[in-house]
Amino acid sequence: MFACTGVSAGHRPTETIKLSYGENSFAPYYYFDRKREPVGVMLDLVRLALSDRHIRFEAIDVPRKRLAEAFHSGTVDMDLMKREWLPAHMPVRFSRPAIPYTETLFVRVDDDRSWKTPHDLKGRLVCSHEGYVYGEFDRLTRAGAVHAVKSRSEVTMMKMLAHRRCDAAIGNRFPFLWLAAHMGYSDIVRPTAIEETFAAVPIMVHESRARYLPALDRLIGQPDFADILQKLTDVHLEKMNSLARDSLNIEADP
Repeated sequence: MFACTGVSAGHRPTETIKLSYGENSFAPYYYFDRKREPVGVMLDLVRLALSDRHIRFEAIDVPRKRLAEAFHSGTVDMDLMKREWLPAHMPVRFSRPAIPYTETLFVRVDDDRSWKTPHDLKGRLVCSHEGYVYGEFDRLTRAGAVHAVKSRSEVTMMKMLAHRRCDAAIGNRFPFLWLAAHMGYSDIVRPTAIEETFAAVPIMVHESRARYLPALDRLIGQPDFADILQKLTDVHLEKMNSLARDSLNIEADP
């Protein structure tokens, strides 16, 4: 468990929000800085929406398959998540759609095969995350056209692809590019033209935190929200690029 104390705001009482960070960070939306404190676009959006409150964040490592249990027990208060990615009857509420989400297929640089549509994956071995729901890729997997290797970690997926343990890996473009750069794999793996963009992902909060939703929805509903989101994203992409590889505690060996 890691904790990050918000900026002092006079004598206002501190409110603690417990965040699900999964096995690894999900940059630039949420990740750890050099001091191992949680930062990211989502945190900045929450702070901005709740600027009248003194917020303190705690980042908690929760495997995706235990996310429902964590929300039922109150271990976690907030995450980026779509309702259809979750089991039914969870004690959660959702903000308006906030952050666009695009899955990109990655392959090795020396793979000169044509990768233009999801159907080019037929007969291939593809690494994917066990905690996510995919669109066309999942349909191809259920039909037996694609062989999926499920992983609990984007880092493991990147290692498997780089070391030829799968033909391709599917994941969010920003985190994968970031991992490739900081694991020393930028000249080994590359994104393809195969992408699938989902509707913007909302911020999911425990029902006990439903009082935050009106403020979040007001921010997300502002006419200039897209500009706000882009500026925050640019700031965190720059921060991510400045992080030293050893600060991430990521080993490049399989």
